[in-house]
Amino acid sequence: MDLPAKRKASSFSFSPPASKLRKVDIKISKSPIISKNLWIKILSYLDLKTYYQIVPGINKFFRSLVNKGASNANFVTFVIEFKAENKQNKQKFINKKEFAKFISKKNLLKRLRLIFKNLNAYGPSDHTYFLNIHPFIQFEKVKYAHLKIDSLKHLYLNKFFSFFPLIKSLRFDLQSDSNDLLLIFDLFFAKDFILSNYFKNISKENVYIPNNLKSLIICANLEKSKDIDLFETISSTKNSQLREIVIKDYKRNCNLNFKALRSFCCSDKLIKLKLPVFCLTNAEAVYNFCLYIGNNTILRSLTICTILLEYIDILTTEFTRNRSLTKLHFIGVEAAIENSLILFNSISTMNVNNFSLASRAFQTNKLCKEYIIAIDKLLSSSKIIKLNINLVNCSFKKIQSLAEIIINHAHNHKLEWFIKHNLKFCLQNRLEIPSVSGSYNYSTYLAFEVFSQIVNRIQNMSGLPVSAEDFTLKLKELIKTSKLSIENTKFSVQVFYYSILSIKYPDLECLNLISIEINSDNICFLKVLNVLKNLKTLKLCVSNIFNLKELLNCLTFCNSKLENLNLDFTSDWVWRESYTKIIKKLNHLSKLHLLGINAINSDLYISSTIQNLQIFKISYSQFNQETFPYLISGFKACQNLLNIKLNKICIHNYDECIAMQELLDILKEKNNLTKIYIRFNNLNPSLIIQTRDIYMNFMQTIDLIVLNNKNLTELSVLIPVYYKFLTEYSFHIYELVKKYTNIEIINTFKIKSCYEDNFSYFPEELLPSEKSKCSTLPDTSRFLSIMPIIISQLFVKYDTNFVVENYFSQDLDTIKLDFNPPYANPLLNILVFSMIRIFENLQVFILGNILLDPTIACVLSWNIALIPNLRKIVLKNLETSFEEILWVFSAQKLKSLKFYDMILLKKNDEVNFKLLLQSANIEKLCLWNVIYNVPRKHTLFTINYYECQTCHFDIENQSMIFDFFSGCKAIKLKYASKCVDCANIVYDKIKEFPMLKVFVQKIIPDN
Repeated sequence: MDLPAKRKASSFSFSPPASKLRKVDIKISKSPIISKNLWIKILSYLDLKTYYQIVPGINKFFRSLVNKGASNANFVTFVIEFKAENKQNKQKFINKKEFAKFISKKNLLKRLRLIFKNLNAYGPSDHTYFLNIHPFIQFEKVKYAHLKIDSLKHLYLNKFFSFFPLIKSLRFDLQSDSNDLLLIFDLFFAKDFILSNYFKNISKENVYIPNNLKSLIICANLEKSKDIDLFETISSTKNSQLREIVIKDYKRNCNLNFKALRSFCCSDKLIKLKLPVFCLTNAEAVYNFCLYIGNNTILRSLTICTILLEYIDILTTEFTRNRSLTKLHFIGVEAAIENSLILFNSISTMNVNNFSLASRAFQTNKLCKEYIIAIDKLLSSSKIIKLNINLVNCSFKKIQSLAEIIINHAHNHKLEWFIKHNLKFCLQNRLEIPSVSGSYNYSTYLAFEVFSQIVNRIQNMSGLPVSAEDFTLKLKELIKTSKLSIENTKFSVQVFYYSILSIKYPDLECLNLISIEINSDNICFLKVLNVLKNLKTLKLCVSNIFNLKELLNCLTFCNSKLENLNLDFTSDWVWRESYTKIIKKLNHLSKLHLLGINAINSDLYISSTIQNLQIFKISYSQFNQETFPYLISGFKACQNLLNIKLNKICIHNYDECIAMQELLDILKEKNNLTKIYIRFNNLNPSLIIQTRDIYMNFMQTIDLIVLNNKNLTELSVLIPVYYKFLTEYSFHIYELVKKYTNIEIINTFKIKSCYEDNFSYFPEELLPSEKSKCSTLPDTSRFLSIMPIIISQLFVKYDTNFVVENYFSQDLDTIKLDFNPPYANPLLNILVFSMIRIFENLQVFILGNILLDPTIACVLSWNIALIPNLRKIVLKNLETSFEEILWVFSAQKLKSLKFYDMILLKKNDEVNFKLLLQSANIEKLCLWNVIYNVPRKHTLFTINYYECQTCHFDIENQSMIFDFFSGCKAIKLKYASKCVDCANIVYDKIKEFPMLKVFVQKIIPDN
């Protein structure tokens, strides 16, 4: 990138006097290569400083860039993952090559981050092995280490830390309980008593004392800490060289059970102290702690619990004597507003420039007013430039006044930061999206008002999209990014702030904030909606403590042009008649999506709302037999309905099969539908339609719906056909798709995905995968469970070569297919079994290690019957019934049947099997370890009158099984050598077989 042109001298620039200049030796060095991104940062910074160029400020900026680059370059992350292979502990070094390559170019390693994974099954000796993999690495030179591990108990601590004799800074990220906290202090600091159980039996000589340790940061799970005295623990560092102690709970819990009752003492060189929340203390302990703070002359940063404010007189008296403290944060529960006012007066006389405190008003507007005045005085008289405050249980009007004071002081250059957000940059037209995370005192209520007032003050905001369309795209990208970075939550601070910027775009037509939970803390969000008069699409996630009626009223009065409304409720929301009446006032509303409403015990009259809609969607909602008919009547009255979606609807005390039929009967009278999606919560394919009449009514109604709606593109109706009518249903739907080519989606499946040469649009469950034992039945609560046969039909019609190559890895002319084991996914097996008929030359079919059910048996029967040359079927490792293997007799030319390691369950279905076996032309039968009459709930056998103790066969029923094979020409049997009774029974039976020509009996010797 080219260097920028030389700037003109600023009138604010200055040259230092000659006496201040130092003479230095000029050394010619190779210029570093500056990346394009770095140049952008530099030029952006200089552009801002063009107006008032400050040389020291620019020097500081460049120095920070250099330091940041040097720091990152020397910090190496080494991830070590432990896995068990072949019953041996083997370490997997995730980035071993990169680590070695980096180290080989460095003489000294100064910074190291170690991340251990999956350690629970291993002993401590296994985890120090990594230190010896690169003998040329000088770990003893490491000064900054960051250790991330589940628990320190997995390591030989003394031996492990002895590799780092010069360590200066240690950071621990632990997932274990608070006992690891005590363990660290026992390990690093010599004292006359032991805190943790780990060192109860270890001598003091084994304790590792790092003489150079200056910084100790511990982040752990501190929930179980009621027996720990925090002050006593910290006091063990009295004789150390520590300058920084940080202890925090990784869950940022404000209700920890620490106590602080002992006298407090600490290293006299301490510069930073951050302690977690504690719940129990006394006046003497507080006095000793405050006395330590008051006498300290080098402590700069202190984070402490708000419980100390209960002793406000002691605290203010001693704290005001401290002249070194620049950062003071209080964490935990909100402080009483009276104590906060006293503290503010004391802070104004100190050198604190970074202050944080959350307060709570207890039903008194007078104190709230005094609080606002006190904040104004504090910011005027103190040195505070970074502020993090919160006033809970205060009226919105007072919040507005407090926000105005904060912004005024920021405008006058007294205050620069508020809740980790740079207000100075905002007011300098350098608006940025704040990155706020994990503050104990963070309040979206106050922060929202501060930020929105700033946005209103700035006329031309740089860095923002010019048009409303570009802003919508930017917001969409930000939401997508936030979803990837935030787990198990519907709140994103960045998206929340960015949504406020929408007030700068009054022509905005679409606002999608589905990833933000609108609750009582940010009800001021309604101010944004007041500005957006042209809004047509709004998507919100609403908390159950939010005033929905106020939101809907705001929409009717301020957003009358709204056409698309999507409300996602975080829990079962009781829907009221008043909501329906308000929504009716939105005259332009054509699309409504409600998610998570409860219409069981409410006066739901939603039918009048549906009448004017074109698109109606309702998901994860509950009805009963009184309220569901209102929904049906609404659909009946609606003449403009184009798109209907009912997803995971639960109807209490009502037969959902009947409810489905009633709904479909209404839809068959429509003629403009384009999309239909119906999925009841309790009506899934695992249920069984009891009679064919019910099934036929479903199918006839679906035929009429497709016939009457010529523009229908999606038909997704989940009905219970898996166990009884799946094959018949699949053929019917397939013919429907062939006849009506306008249908693009059937049961949520995109038909065109079968006509692609790749699997880009294909369901993941039906993609070819590794074969393994299939011991489960399919998940029948999804549309996909009734789709494999339909998809197989589409596949076979499209390209058989594609099917053979991807699902069978065979040639189309192959004579043998082996599905032992099959695919692990049962739905994938149904799909594959539905396509084996394409192998017209197939002669041998092997199946094993699969849990059969009537549906799979029906699919196999249909396909086996279409293979003209199939002569041999082998079944292995099955636990099944005679009914579930009747499909083997569908083979037209079956000559050989072999059973290996099978359990045949007696279900009074043996007669059909016996008749089919006797009528078949089977010439060769092989039985290997076939057990008969064993219930599925038992593993091997049922105790009966003649139990054979050697092989655990039920002798009586073992003899009965041979009655089924009396028509065979060849039989092979194997038995244990001691099983004489079994052998005799077999001999007595087979000598009566009229067709038998070959008999082989093999005696297996004892081990």
